[in-house]
Amino acid sequence: MGNVVHTSESYTIRASDAAPAGRKNAGASAYIVTEMEEHLLSKRLLSLGDIESGTVLFPKSGKDGLDYPLFLISIPKAGTHLLYQLADSLGYRRRVIHNGDPQPGGWYCVEGSNSHTKATDFFIDKTRDSVHGNRLHQFPSSPAIFLYRHPYDILCSEAEYYHKRDASPFWGYLKDLSFDQRVERLVDDRWLLGSLRDRIAGYVAWLDFPNVIPLSFEEIIGPQGDGDDALRRRTIWSLLLKLRLDGDVDQIAGTLFNRDSPTFHRARIGAHKTLLTPAAWEKADSLDHDYMAALGYSATPDGPAFSSRVKEFRERPLDIPISDAQKTPVLIEQDFYGWNLVKFEMHYYAVLVSEGDFDMRKLQKEEAGKYLNATSIGQLKRNILTSICAHPAK
Repeated sequence: MGNVVHTSESYTIRASDAAPAGRKNAGASAYIVTEMEEHLLSKRLLSLGDIESGTVLFPKSGKDGLDYPLFLISIPKAGTHLLYQLADSLGYRRRVIHNGDPQPGGWYCVEGSNSHTKATDFFIDKTRDSVHGNRLHQFPSSPAIFLYRHPYDILCSEAEYYHKRDASPFWGYLKDLSFDQRVERLVDDRWLLGSLRDRIAGYVAWLDFPNVIPLSFEEIIGPQGDGDDALRRRTIWSLLLKLRLDGDVDQIAGTLFNRDSPTFHRARIGAHKTLLTPAAWEKADSLDHDYMAALGYSATPDGPAFSSRVKEFRERPLDIPISDAQKTPVLIEQDFYGWNLVKFEMHYYAVLVSEGDFDMRKLQKEEAGKYLNATSIGQLKRNILTSICAHPAK
């Protein structure tokens, strides 16, 4: 597997440089893509997902990976620190908390500093509690990666970790139980933690969003975690093509196994096959298996450890819809030291309360520029305070 290189120049595809139509790999060392139309460029790059080696050169479009923020989502104990390392290695800056203003080229959690955001929480609870029904959030118009893992391996990882002092707020609830007892409680706990299905089901809906790239732990852990190096390399290759990033597959693959992760334990594929007792298997089997099927995993002891949906998700196009939500002025905060704070077209503006109500959409660009403004709410507030200090009321 080769690398992906951006270029701002124009090229012509020649038979000696690119695979002829219908052939995924013709021994070419370079694949030069010249399409400029957004849909055709994405389609052409995705068609190169099965090449075995070589370099892809394609024009920058202004809508490439680092021109957007990247959101990271993971099921707890699915390999979250592996996902963080992957995003770092892809070239994104580790920003984590966005405070409503994620910047291009940085990776962030959808909410706060915790990547474990259930889709049900974000689209139901967060929408209910947020300004403008959460429509200002940049998630819908940005790429995201969702990391999932075989639920029974997640279960074993939970049982290996959650009872440790300060590893979780509820560590005391599990600390006096043996590993097998912890597993059985974590499979189906009526009083606090719910069932394994409950804990995972809230994440399943992320699979169906067009701007989300579903990625399994098993694809990226590599040989050190009993994974497959060829599969890991192919997965990284597909990420570079989908996100349109510069990068070298081998170099990125070499960064992904980290024994120094603060939550590292086994990081092995299929550990549940040897760790679960017959009693645990029986209890797990009593749950509805719909969440297993949605993620593509077998619920049987002798079933495959890999998701059956890996190829489907790898070949699925990345679709980042264009949002119109930013074209409507939205009041973010009222009467901040005499100013109303308004967000409009990716900028924040300070409008004196004394000016009353008016529609910013009717202002010419040069008129809007006369108002105190900034690209983040924090910077706008600092600008206001600086202005107050410079011109104190008489």
